[in-house]
Amino acid sequence: MANTYALVAHPDFPNGPIDAITVTIERQANRLVVRFEVSGAIEDVLWPGDRIDCALDAKEADERRADELWRHSCFEAFVAPADAADYREFNLATSGKWAAYAFDTYRVGMRKAGDVRLIEAHWRFDSRRADIRIAIELPYAEPDWALAVTAIVEARDGAKSYWALAHAPGAPDFHNRDTFVVTLPA
Repeated sequence: MANTYALVAHPDFPNGPIDAITVTIERQANRLVVRFEVSGAIEDVLWPGDRIDCALDAKEADERRADELWRHSCFEAFVAPADAADYREFNLATSGKWAAYAFDTYRVGMRKAGDVRLIEAHWRFDSRRADIRIAIELPYAEPDWALAVTAIVEARDGAKSYWALAHAPGAPDFHNRDTFVVTLPA
């Protein structure tokens, strides 16, 4: 069953050209499907690759891994077994580049996650809306998942806004487990 949530901009950073971001989240066994709907002055966002409409399948995806996507506009999911310290981070940029990392605990033991696969990604833009859909396969099949879904949006003037289901106090920190506010049952 899919559920829809509103992301909230971090209070210390202005929304910039974006009015709202909603996400629809669905778990299918060990797959996570997330749809981001971004509304606002889409033409004022710096989208990596400046692609208008695009799709990426699993075969193409293996060749598109890249690091440091969070430095520009990107869409992210952080997933952990609900009762465990380890977690995975997934990032997608509209250039078609993506990344996945594994952590043993909060920001400790970072390494590339070969056990996370991008199954498909689609994105479409018009002047007022961007629609981004990702499907990823994770190594967690059985336990309930704790989930954080986030977005970094870079305006053409270089200003960034940080969006999440919830923000912990202080600077934006999407790795903070206090922001993993959605539970997806097995």
